[in-house]
Amino acid sequence: MWGVFAKPFRNIERIFPTKQEAVSRMVDLCKTMPNIKRITIFGSAVTAGCNPWSDIDIYFETDTPLQTYPVVLGDDVFDNWSNFTAEGELLEEIKKKGVVVYERGSTVAGGVNMENTARSEEERIPMELINGKIVMMSPRPRVDHTRVSGELYRIFSTALKGKRCEAFPDGVDVYLDEKNHFVPDAMIVCDPSRIKPTHIEGAPTLVVEVLSPRTQIYDRGAKMQAYAAAGVQEYWIVDPLGKSVEIYRPQDGRMEIQRVYTYYSPEEIAENATAPERFRLTDEEKEQDIYVDLCGGFHVLLADVFERVLNHA
Repeated sequence: MWGVFAKPFRNIERIFPTKQEAVSRMVDLCKTMPNIKRITIFGSAVTAGCNPWSDIDIYFETDTPLQTYPVVLGDDVFDNWSNFTAEGELLEEIKKKGVVVYERGSTVAGGVNMENTARSEEERIPMELINGKIVMMSPRPRVDHTRVSGELYRIFSTALKGKRCEAFPDGVDVYLDEKNHFVPDAMIVCDPSRIKPTHIEGAPTLVVEVLSPRTQIYDRGAKMQAYAAAGVQEYWIVDPLGKSVEIYRPQDGRMEIQRVYTYYSPEEIAENATAPERFRLTDEEKEQDIYVDLCGGFHVLLADVFERVLNHA
């Protein structure tokens, strides 16, 4: 099966190399789609002297009939892609003149180094498939976001060393189903059969999503629903700004909140003890220890997670 995403860039002097990053984004996006076997490009992406009125076309070969995915890219340059099937003479031209920039299982195809047409894996902008929509995630998370997700992974990994359950950090793909491919900020998987060479297939046991301004609507909405439907046993929403952890568990097919933990420093707790009684924290609100009931159980101290988080957005 063959198809194309085509996006014209009009009225610019030289598409190459000024629009090469946009081409890279296109290639990266196509690579996230299910069943992609091969990606071929034309025009200014590979030809430095290309006519500035030409289009940039990305052709791709798929295992199964082409599906059209809505693309959520904010204000990015290719939010109005069109979709059609390439046949006959056009297909012959693609095979004859196109340059293969991606082939499943290969980093170099058609004699073209991928560095010339798409960013390296380390620089790839992360994307997720959420309820059938491709969503661009935050390309570079804030420092506090990384501190929190990294610390949680460290705690999980240390506690689970040598045990059946295994912790994974940010950057590992989770394929819940054909319409939901996520990249959690941290997770625990207790079923080793779900761990594949390139991704986690099916529901992790525990999932952590750290809020960011761009993605929190999904973390609290469509992704939470998908995690519940897939069978995730526990879901954490972590807010670096509010220094809180919300614990959810599935009930009747949806995630229901069980508990909210908020970090308070020893100084804040001591100061609160002198406040009028109606403003004092309850014993439950003062708890600074989350117990995780997996593989014999372990504790997560809020101070370890949030102590170094900055006190601003």
